Amino acid sequence: MIVSQQGREVFTAHYLEFKGIPFVEHGSGIREKDTITIKVQVTQQIPGWTTQGVHTLTLSEDGQYLVGEYFSGGEKGPLKFKKAGK
Repeated sequence: MIVSQQGREVFTAHYLEFKGIPFVEHGSGIREKDTITIKVQVTQQIPGWTTQGVHTLTLSEDGQYLVGEYFSGGEKGPLKFKKAGK
């Protein structure tokens, strides 16, 4: 996931593969202290997966992880992203 910020506004792009099938989503939202809340829209869906939702993520104390939950279609589940690179 790529995260960029302008003021309090946050923008994301997220790519993954599940069993060889690509998944792409993008979103925008707001940062409040160390927590970001992002409304996401899927542009390349994995069959059976949702096409939109909300991610609420908090930056870990060491700055290496964004940890939280997704909410979509009445469902929720855990999310964890690890910082890559420098």
